[in-house]
Amino acid sequence: MNEIDRDYYKDETGAMAGLHGSVPLLDASAKNQWGDIATNPPYFEIVTSTKGYEDIALSALIGGSKKGPYSYVLSYSLDGETFTNVERSQCEISDNKIMMLVYNEFALPDALDDKDKVYIRITVATDETISGENPLSFAPDSGAAAINDVKVMGVALENATEGSANASESASVPRYEPEESNFSILVPLVLSFIH
Repeated sequence: MNEIDRDYYKDETGAMAGLHGSVPLLDASAKNQWGDIATNPPYFEIVTSTKGYEDIALSALIGGSKKGPYSYVLSYSLDGETFTNVERSQCEISDNKIMMLVYNEFALPDALDDKDKVYIRITVATDETISGENPLSFAPDSGAAAINDVKVMGVALENATEGSANASESASVPRYEPEESNFSILVPLVLSFIH
């Protein structure tokens, strides 16, 4: 994993970020506790279209405070109701208040290819905290988790329909072009965080 030395509590201008700032946070409090991780875990949810694309992949930075969640897992849905876990997608956050590139062009299942709407969740996977000192259930009203630089990417289908291919081009879709990659960022993304 590559570490990004960035304070997730601040945005690009140095202003404090939070629930209303530029970095989405899951921030536990007396009114908004972590809850039962086994039956109702908190998650970040991404909703987007993959129409006209295949080989869908995800990149995201995740971080947290020392009392925040230590591990996450990916899941997906085509209807927003029934979610399927993505094999080998569990990741761990090891550093307090450091955003980490935990998913870097992580390949998602073929079931997400060429769909009008897909739902991708990054869900707290265990009761462990980043510090490893006490579980989330020990202090359910403290700790934070953050996500940033979320990218859902895909490769344009060879026989994409005129509408979806042209709509992407005419909307000036920003291109994500790491070395030796033919991925394009899919937009728009809708990011939610449920706690």
